Amino acid sequence: SFMEAFGEGGSEEEGEGAEGGGAGAGPRRQLKDQRGKQLELLPPVDHSAVDYPPFEKCFYSEARAVTAMSDAQLGDVRRRLGVTCRGFEVPRPLRRFDEAGLLPELASAVRKAGYEAPTPIQCVALPVALSGRDMIGIAATGSGKTAAYALPLLTHVAHQPHLAKGEGPIVLVVAPTHELAEQIVRQVRKLGKGVGVRCAGLFGGVSKFEQFKELKGGAEVVVGTPGRLLEMCKAKGGLTLGRATFVVVDEADRLFSMGFEPQLRSLLGQVRPDRQTLLFSATFRPALEALARDALHEPVRLTIGEAGDAAADVSQIVEVLPSEDAKWGWLSTRLGHLTGLGSVLVFTSTKAGSEALARRLSELCRARVDAIHGDKTQAERNEALSRFKRGAAPILVATDVASRGLDIPAIKTVVNFEAAKRLDDHTHRIGRTGRAGAEDGTAYTLLTRKEEDAAVDLVRSLLTARQVPPEDLLQLARASRRWAASGLPAALAKQQRAPGQAAHAVAPDAAPTP
Repeated sequence: SFMEAFGEGGSEEEGEGAEGGGAGAGPRRQLKDQRGKQLELLPPVDHSAVDYPPFEKCFYSEARAVTAMSDAQLGDVRRRLGVTCRGFEVPRPLRRFDEAGLLPELASAVRKAGYEAPTPIQCVALPVALSGRDMIGIAATGSGKTAAYALPLLTHVAHQPHLAKGEGPIVLVVAPTHELAEQIVRQVRKLGKGVGVRCAGLFGGVSKFEQFKELKGGAEVVVGTPGRLLEMCKAKGGLTLGRATFVVVDEADRLFSMGFEPQLRSLLGQVRPDRQTLLFSATFRPALEALARDALHEPVRLTIGEAGDAAADVSQIVEVLPSEDAKWGWLSTRLGHLTGLGSVLVFTSTKAGSEALARRLSELCRARVDAIHGDKTQAERNEALSRFKRGAAPILVATDVASRGLDIPAIKTVVNFEAAKRLDDHTHRIGRTGRAGAEDGTAYTLLTRKEEDAAVDLVRSLLTARQVPPEDLLQLARASRRWAASGLPAALAKQQRAPGQAAHAVAPDAAPTP
């Protein structure tokens, strides 16, 4: 029987909702991890032997107002949203919910829910997800990401054939904790009421028997935690995923930190490979990169927040110096200490500047220092990178263009000798350090008192990364004509009400300022 298959009790996942940190978190985490390892995974499915029927997954038609945007307007919208987009033919962001082309029932539900304007993640994610594309959304909790995938998954369900008796869900949503899963269920039910979508929750802390009955009654959407989902899949007459064509993985970084990667991969392996998959995470470390390569097909990658992928894990230190010459003085006096910590990547803004700085550093260190930039051949770049990776040349000077795609996990320090011209380039630069996830890195940015506009971007980057801008940087930024319209004064006031870690504090083990 069903209850015999599960045994007694209704909450086999006691540890699976424990918040990290705090007294008592250790034992709960240990219990949870042990349970995760003991839980038997599902046998793999040979999808090549299954004759899956075709299904539709593109339900988006770009609104005329969105199509009419010039490239300059498009760039301005993305900058105001604070979004970085990567991928092939990324759909343009929308600015209002009525540009999403939602079904009337869903549009009405949005209005009833009190959503006046889409949040940044909704502006960029809705067009991508409604177009049927796989997507990686890097956004913090509280950014509106639940609605960003709930509306597309409800649209998807509304366009699929009705479930026959005994068929499993059309949509599977995987979440790390029962608290989050419960929250998702409530939101999907609230938004999906008008389209008649049934949503079942499968998570610990609730009677398995009641959940099983709800599942057997038919549910187009199933939201669950890994342990309970696997148990329901193994139960006789339980969860089947043969009809699933849409998958959401929410808070993927937390799933991994809680030890659920094997269970998540096992669940994804049960769903047809041509499904649509959306993955959301607050951070994006190498382990998630590997999952994305395996589980997603040509995904669009959206990063919300100018600090980007790794900024929250990178200690940013900004030095405001009196002149360009002072930059060399700062770097030359600290270089020995920084190279003692590990590899150092130095960024400049121009090809000529990178060559000149590399020569100067080489003379100072009496060792080889390579420069990579757009005029170097691919072979020359590869040779320089090879020397840098194996430690034969512990300092590398690079321009923004040449740095794209660098994957060097051992970098401990990034020095922006010349500030990036664009905020997304700054994001990319500082994301070069701390990439292995084992230890956080440090990124230094050197500014002169003439770089007011760059100071505005750096204040934004620090605030987004929940770091406190130093006073000299704020003074410089306030001198910029961009400051008043930047929205940063209000953001700064908000952070000051809930202060975080100072950004200008000397980094751990760093050489003191002379």
